[in-house]
Amino acid sequence: MLCVAGAIVGRELTRSRLRGFARVLARSAGWFAGLILLVRAASVEILLLVGPTLDDTVGPAHRFWTLVLWNPWFAVGGITFLVASYGHKAKETAETVSDRTTA
Repeated sequence: MLCVAGAIVGRELTRSRLRGFARVLARSAGWFAGLILLVRAASVEILLLVGPTLDDTVGPAHRFWTLVLWNPWFAVGGITFLVASYGHKAKETAETVSDRTTA
């Protein structure tokens, strides 16, 4: 369900011309999703690189594949959501300025 919600938020941030509360909600959800994904990526990286207590539960192969293959996608997803949220705000600012100049 979280993947579906993330896909909907991403779609709304990139395509839609939302107004009012819906625009604020979509942008806030994008910021929140981006921050959650980045915090998750950073915390797992730090835990796997520094956490000496994990040696009993996490093997070297699992640690390697998590650090190299799986975990970077969380960071990329977080950065993507943050950039989309920022771009959505920039689009809103540009539309507001163009509305003021044409009025």
